[in-house]
Amino acid sequence: MNAPASYSVTILSRIDAVSAEEWDALLRPEDPPVLRWHWLEALEYSETASDRRGWRPSHLALRRGGVLVGAVPLYLRTDPYGEFVWSEPIEEACEQIGLAWGPRAVSTIPATPVAGRRFLTSPHLDRDMGMRLLTQALLQFMDARGVASLNIHFCADDEVALLRSAGFIERHQWQYWWKHGGETDFEGFLARLRGKTRRSIRRERKRLAESGVQVRVVAGDDAPDAWFAAAGRLYTATAQRHDEGEQLIEPSFFARIGQGPLRSAVRLSAALRDGELVGLAFEVQGNDALFGRTWGLSEPIPYLHFECAYYAGIEHCIRHGLSRFEPGHGGEFKYARGFVPTRVTSMHRFASGRMHGAVHAWASRERQWVAEKLEERLLGSVVMDLPPTKA
Repeated sequence: MNAPASYSVTILSRIDAVSAEEWDALLRPEDPPVLRWHWLEALEYSETASDRRGWRPSHLALRRGGVLVGAVPLYLRTDPYGEFVWSEPIEEACEQIGLAWGPRAVSTIPATPVAGRRFLTSPHLDRDMGMRLLTQALLQFMDARGVASLNIHFCADDEVALLRSAGFIERHQWQYWWKHGGETDFEGFLARLRGKTRRSIRRERKRLAESGVQVRVVAGDDAPDAWFAAAGRLYTATAQRHDEGEQLIEPSFFARIGQGPLRSAVRLSAALRDGELVGLAFEVQGNDALFGRTWGLSEPIPYLHFECAYYAGIEHCIRHGLSRFEPGHGGEFKYARGFVPTRVTSMHRFASGRMHGAVHAWASRERQWVAEKLEERLLGSVVMDLPPTKA
């Protein structure tokens, strides 16, 4: 692809076409662990991110003098599953006007709706220049491969600003995050909630404890090897148990993470009854945040989901001084339990000028709708706008 003389751009059909050291040198301390080479490699190794599942790796690599100075995790997609960005109206519009909806180029972390940088740039390269070079490379990729659209999901604010200036369409959604309010223990968190919610959470935790189930958060380095295999097994069984659920991640992904250096970033909210593992939430911890990924259980146990996937993570963040907990995409259950709606942004560009114009107009209305819904949810939140105190 064309680039200034001192730069070159290549497309990587596998993440292991570059070394972990090269890729991770582009990351910042605040970047979530899911951007690291070993996370992406585990997705590909397990065939979670594979042609079979509709994810064809096509990562952009920007080099200067042979040194990797920029990259974009990128996939060619044939369906929207595992992206967590609502696309049905766009698919329907394409069908109505006789345009191909795919293939699409998508920059995201497969089956992982964590917001963060998508344009990875070396600290030795001017950030703005690096983003512009990567944007140029993406547009050339779009033309060369006959891609119907470019889609940058859950991207960083500086990327939003640059892509907006390059004519990309801005779309908004929201996720529910827990944010630290200065509390020093879980009771302090409960004190921030409305009375009915506070009583409900206490009752749920009490009844789970009375059933003989105990939940504790265990660092990956301290967890038995068998728990990583169990994470895949329990997640798969739980996804298959629910009609609306879909298994987005292959079980071998979890074992692969447990075999590599990212094991130290893993946090497992483990539910034990009589010493037996009956439930498990799989999370990763970054510099200042906890990111929930999957959860599973061996049998239906009342309130276990809330404790494993929500309360244990909140308690862990309070204990370790983390600023937020991102438990995953969607879920009104989170909203009812003290998680705050937080806007996330995706950027899009369509090869068809007609489609681009139509989506641009529609996205403007969608942004207004999202803004109104966010305001409604913030006003109706169970979190009271009060300084945290002991209950």
